[in-house]
Amino acid sequence: MHWYNGRVNKLLQDLGLAQTAAAFTVSPTPMGALALQLYRLMCNAGYATKDFSSVFQFLQESEH
Repeated sequence: MHWYNGRVNKLLQDLGLAQTAAAFTVSPTPMGALALQLYRLMCNAGYATKDFSSVFQFLQESEH
């Protein structure tokens, strides 16, 4: 079993919470915001239940 329930949709949820906390404390997190957008795109493309490491496959397929 993986150390983290690493599905893309769960990671997206965690990233959303982190971005909310960052906004509340007025802390810029540009890489966090970028990751949130990337994983949101992945969920919309059907990757929601895949392991978060599928980002490599997603990016590779997006090039074509």
